[in-house]
Amino acid sequence: NWKAAARYLTRVCEPGDTLVFGANAVWSCIVYYAPELADGAVEIIPYCNSLKELKSAAASKRKVWFVTAYYGLYRPPLFFDWLQRNFRKSLKIPGNEPDNDIHIFVRENY
Repeated sequence: NWKAAARYLTRVCEPGDTLVFGANAVWSCIVYYAPELADGAVEIIPYCNSLKELKSAAASKRKVWFVTAYYGLYRPPLFFDWLQRNFRKSLKIPGNEPDNDIHIFVRENY
């Protein structure tokens, strides 16, 4: 339910936040339903496929959101281990297929 995820992110994201998206065109699904997220107030990293990229995004930003479907798939286990230790799960939206839930995590760097 990309529309619900987009509505949620529109409510919780603030100017200066960073939205990091997993693979599988997740970002285009979100921006389709919430084009205002792409207006420049929020930094968008559309494809985060490695732990190095995620660590880099999380290093110095005020608040970082990570959005992905197919949690636990398509990336090595170390990626998800680090994500769980350094972000907190903000929302899980059930998908329409097995393993297709939308997971939204947040890291607040205050």
